[in-house]
Amino acid sequence: MVSFKQFLMMLLLLFVVLSGCTEQRGKTPMTIDYHKGTEGVRFNFVGHVPLSLYENEIFHLVLRMENKGAFDIDAREYTLYGLVTYSFDPLYFEDVTREEENFQGVLDMESLQSQLLSIIGLYGETILNGFQLAGRSIDFPDGQTEIYTYEFKAKPVLGQREEVDSNIFFQFCYPYQTTFSTKICMDFDKEDRDARSTVCQGREEYSFGGGQGGPIAVTKVKPHIRVTPQYNTENIVEGYTIEPEFVIEIENKGDGTPRKFNFVSDHGMISRLCHDSLTEADDWNAVWIDGAKIADVDLDCSPSLEQPPVYRLRDNKARFTCKIPEGVENTLQYVSSNYYTQLHLDLWYLYSEGLTKKVTIKKFA
Repeated sequence: MVSFKQFLMMLLLLFVVLSGCTEQRGKTPMTIDYHKGTEGVRFNFVGHVPLSLYENEIFHLVLRMENKGAFDIDAREYTLYGLVTYSFDPLYFEDVTREEENFQGVLDMESLQSQLLSIIGLYGETILNGFQLAGRSIDFPDGQTEIYTYEFKAKPVLGQREEVDSNIFFQFCYPYQTTFSTKICMDFDKEDRDARSTVCQGREEYSFGGGQGGPIAVTKVKPHIRVTPQYNTENIVEGYTIEPEFVIEIENKGDGTPRKFNFVSDHGMISRLCHDSLTEADDWNAVWIDGAKIADVDLDCSPSLEQPPVYRLRDNKARFTCKIPEGVENTLQYVSSNYYTQLHLDLWYLYSEGLTKKVTIKKFA
């Protein structure tokens, strides 16, 4: 037989369980927008990094790479991979890194190595390895991280010097995409002559300070919606044509430098495009614009003289105008009240940045 005390305990337990269920039902599921932020791949040295050592000593540099953006650097489908290039003075260092340790990131490594060998042969003590990293997503909320270890041997200090300083240079180059998508109000009553409430109110300018999950970010959009009445032969309005224009500003928010990358034609040539000596001057500080649309209508972005359009940044910024080109079917509808529609574009680029490690080599007494 259940005592009164046991009955009260069971009642209290039931109350706690039911409260938990009710609380859980009332919660709104948390949604994470991974297309936020202004980082791509983050590089840094980790662990004990020697600044001073003796001649003939072997030491390690451990490099952490974290994809903090929203784009996957994935070799499996589109042959997209990043490159780590490191160089040093062979008078002071010998590279004793086991090659297979750091070529693990790209699947078709034989093909990649064959592309790289010609470059290595041409440019001496420059050594490259490939990597791929998943961006931030539900599978990798913080982005994928990889650790690479590089092993070097300090050579003897020549002459009468007691010590010598020398640098090991690391250069990183990888393809990236910034995907921009936002709601734009199609405002047909800028003078507010219609007293009825509307779904949205147009703005002179839309600002975006938080980035879209990549180092190149859209920062401003200035829309201009022109509505032109269409008259019939009897001079009666029988419809309207909507002609939107968008002045778009982009900015390099990262510490590196973008260079031109046409995803369609260049995705299989990253090893050559990433090498500074093979890059044309006009390719630096350049971004390729792809997939510009308002709703499902294609936009043409100017003033690029190239097709597909490429824009060059000045002082880390660029501005261009996107509008519906002639000959493209305009399916945008004019209605009696304002409405939201989607503006979308993709920014493609190779992104380059570097790290330097200074090492002091001491002579044995």
